[in-house]
Amino acid sequence: MSRAVRQTPHQDRTAEGIRTPPSERRRLASLSELESAARAALGKEAWTYLDAGAGCETTLAENRAAFDRWHLLPRPLSGVGEVRTTTEFLGLELATPLVTGPVGTYSAFHAGGDVAVARAAQRCGTAAIVPVLSSYSLEETAAAAPGAAGIFQALASGSEEGFVELAHRAQAAGYAVICLTIDAYPRGVRDRIASTGLELPEDAFAANFGGDIETEIGRHIELGRDAWSWTTVRQLIDEIDLPVMIKGVLTPETAEAAVAAGARAVMVSNVGGRQLDGAPSSLEQLPDIVDAVGSAVRIAFDSGVRRGTDALKALALGAEIISLGRTIAMGLAAGGEEGVVASLKLVHEELVTSMALCGIGDVGTIDTSILQGATRPTIGNQGSPR
Repeated sequence: MSRAVRQTPHQDRTAEGIRTPPSERRRLASLSELESAARAALGKEAWTYLDAGAGCETTLAENRAAFDRWHLLPRPLSGVGEVRTTTEFLGLELATPLVTGPVGTYSAFHAGGDVAVARAAQRCGTAAIVPVLSSYSLEETAAAAPGAAGIFQALASGSEEGFVELAHRAQAAGYAVICLTIDAYPRGVRDRIASTGLELPEDAFAANFGGDIETEIGRHIELGRDAWSWTTVRQLIDEIDLPVMIKGVLTPETAEAAVAAGARAVMVSNVGGRQLDGAPSSLEQLPDIVDAVGSAVRIAFDSGVRRGTDALKALALGAEIISLGRTIAMGLAAGGEEGVVASLKLVHEELVTSMALCGIGDVGTIDTSILQGATRPTIGNQGSPR
């Protein structure tokens, strides 16, 4: 069954027409300043929506604490000159292993939304994971930033025909990879968000479905009650031509099921601590997942990454690309497209500096030898096909 692409409220101001106001073009000098600027730009409700997690926010805190349990070992006089960060992932050539994550309500933080994020990613030579719940259609975002809109996110809910239709639209628009998020529904209990009652802006339109985002989120929550199975995923992967990355993998068993279903990549993620409170941190689970499936699929990572040193630790533990969510949303809130460029550059520059200080000249050679912690896994990036 096919569905025509709906007209969106942005028809009178096309994606090409969005520009960052001059007041938003000031340079953000540090990641701490980025967060302060985002908080200042947003009201209490929008900031809480960006910042909060599920339940008592135990997993949200654990995502950050897990990075602190690992230490980076400096290697002075290592002879590292120029640092190389270019990499390849499922056919995408990237200037940095940092990509922008699929935050489904970017328009709550800035009117530029996903178009501004994708344009910023393109300027930085990397990819955007474009969310299905967006105020811009997947075609609009791809047209605005064809060099970055390489990965399209879909949700494991709703009709199988609807998923296949979205995948075919994404392929026609030029996307190279489908990112299937499997842990978005049922929606986690988010106490702090519920207490503020975020109201999305009037133009927060679910352009890929032709309705407002709040209605579409509610619809998917209901559809998510009719849960897909791994059999469903396997059948749907067989029906589309693009490689599929499964997002929401937090155990070796889930990773192995994704491989068996035909996934070409998995993203180790707990949705930034926004779904199941009490779940382990993504970083804690990463080594076991890489050990279990790293020779069979590509490995992506998200949840808890705020700085370049965080990204370096995740890369050392076996990730190949790092998806940034909250940091990108903060950049968008602080300065639109320019703010996202600043956030990507700040994290990337810290990654490059930290690599050099650890004696690493190429992102493809990062391994656990640069880490010291309570436990020392035996795996490294050598376990993942590059």
